[in-house]
Amino acid sequence: MKLTFIIIFSLFLPVLAGAQGSFIRSYGFSGYNEGVDIHLHPGGYLVVANSSFPGGNTQVYLLKTGLDGTPLWDRAFFQGGITRITQAAVVSPDSILLGGTTHVSGQGYHFFMALVDTLGGVYWEQSFGGEGWHGINAFKHLGSRIWITGYSLSTDMDTKRAYAGVMDMDGSLVREQVLPGSTESELNAMDMLGDTALVAVGYVVNPSDSMKNGRMLFLDTALNILMDTVMSDTAENNFLFCQYHAPRIFTGGYHHIPGNSKQGWVFVYNMNLGGRERCETGGGANDDVYYDVTVTPDGSAYYYTGFTESFGQGKKDIFNIQTNFQGYWLKGRTYGHWEDEVGRRIISDHQNRVIVCGYSESWGAGYRNIILMVADSVNETVPYWDHFVHTSAPKNRDNLLHAYPNPFTNQIYVEVPGTERGQPHTLVIRHITGQHVATKRITESQSLSTSHLKPGVYMLELQGTGRRKMIIKVE
Repeated sequence: MKLTFIIIFSLFLPVLAGAQGSFIRSYGFSGYNEGVDIHLHPGGYLVVANSSFPGGNTQVYLLKTGLDGTPLWDRAFFQGGITRITQAAVVSPDSILLGGTTHVSGQGYHFFMALVDTLGGVYWEQSFGGEGWHGINAFKHLGSRIWITGYSLSTDMDTKRAYAGVMDMDGSLVREQVLPGSTESELNAMDMLGDTALVAVGYVVNPSDSMKNGRMLFLDTALNILMDTVMSDTAENNFLFCQYHAPRIFTGGYHHIPGNSKQGWVFVYNMNLGGRERCETGGGANDDVYYDVTVTPDGSAYYYTGFTESFGQGKKDIFNIQTNFQGYWLKGRTYGHWEDEVGRRIISDHQNRVIVCGYSESWGAGYRNIILMVADSVNETVPYWDHFVHTSAPKNRDNLLHAYPNPFTNQIYVEVPGTERGQPHTLVIRHITGQHVATKRITESQSLSTSHLKPGVYMLELQGTGRRKMIIKVE
């Protein structure tokens, strides 16, 4: 069912005022800056972006803001080459996983994964794939494993193919496979189905009409294919996002009938029914695309973000909609100005607020700027506040738990936060899977013997303070 006439009347309202705590703010430098992921982080938000500042090459940029959007600190990574991130995951408050693609001189683009800390350090980085064009579009981590999906185009292939892999949390590649097929394919997003299986979505090109058709894959954690479903349709469609909220999988992207514009597409797969529960398109005379979905913590609302060229003030406007649990459209709104504004990632907090990051070409210092929007609901009007150039504000080292060297071998020095020194604390060491390894009473910074630990990833926790630190033991 098309939603064209339902949406039009609610989306041309002017963006003039917002409820307390709501805002739209932009961040960045001259050149290219694009927000690609957003996470709740203690006391605010962690924005993950790609930026061309300062050298012109694409680098990874992390920005921590307060709950009102005020910048608190920022970090830049991998400035020496071209590295583009598509997704991030918060492993602990100071440890961030990054996935995407990186340029390797003379070999093209490789798969790229890294584990970094919020002080600007890098635990490890891995690029792999060989000569060609390879990239990670999505990943999920659970315990000591990371599952990755994306695309691979090696020099011995005639077209791009969907890719899946498994890594350990120390950065080593455990297993990988290029999915079979004779036409172009790609996996754009994924989610875990409990701890034994995963769902991945994307597209495969139909050889009969050369159009993309949405693809949904179910795999076990060893990457064995359990089910492979391709949408049979006379229109082109592409799954761009995916989230599992039992018993439903929420996915979608766009649906494109030849000769017409792209329509935003919502597809709901019900695991209990073993098939499609709802398939809904919506849009107007021009292109409209959904890029991401989130479910509120209480399960009462389902929010989508993307862009619209059919409605709003600019060439492209951020397009947020809300549906019920079956995918039926309830309400929506656009946010933007004269040029392009696009929502790339959407999340919700414990107050069921809508939090979107993406990019703006109307506001800010550069050609394209990071944008962060927080609203109390999908259809709330939100004012644009102001633009921030980067802060480079140092993080207060005295408030952090540190351990070095990291990675370590048989000895590690634990530095107690300055605000906690002189007080007795319990230091707990757990394996990344959650298994308890050791407990030690500690008052001051000191060196610890770790010869009894096996190589792997561990978490230090200073009990009662909320301070944690990821550490990696190597041979």
